[in-house]
Amino acid sequence: ELEKVEKAIELIAAKSPEMELIRKTSITGLVRVKNVIFRSASHPHYFGLIFLGDKISEQTVSELSISLIHEMAHQELFLINLLDRLVHEPFDYNEVHAPFQGMKRPPIARLHALWALYRMVQYESELGISSDKHRNLLKQNVAAFEEMELTPLALKLVEIASREAA
Repeated sequence: ELEKVEKAIELIAAKSPEMELIRKTSITGLVRVKNVIFRSASHPHYFGLIFLGDKISEQTVSELSISLIHEMAHQELFLINLLDRLVHEPFDYNEVHAPFQGMKRPPIARLHALWALYRMVQYESELGISSDKHRNLLKQNVAAFEEMELTPLALKLVEIASREAA
């Protein structure tokens, strides 16, 4: 597993200088956890750490690198969220269907899904592999926001992701 993780990081460095810079400046560690159902996860209380679950053993190096990109996108938003709340307070609990998770989610969760999908689509293009599945989910996710929910900076992130989805 360690060799696979190292190869995934090397692949990110080779294919996406932008994400490699984010990895180098924002990710302080990868933590392997056992007996969990996820492949990878992040949490704002553990900023800079990416948790890797049992399912990484089923992934190829390329798939693992995409999972790492997904988690780095969450880490990006954790940082941005320190400076801008991203969601207008009255809408904190405004739950709308989120295509990526297939359930109703509040705006911050939908924004995290949007940014993770954006980074994944961007990276899949850099890898030269199909991004159709994630691009379609990204398009659906862009449409899952009401303008009044989000701060101007968050709206800018949706706009950026929308261009990638097109």
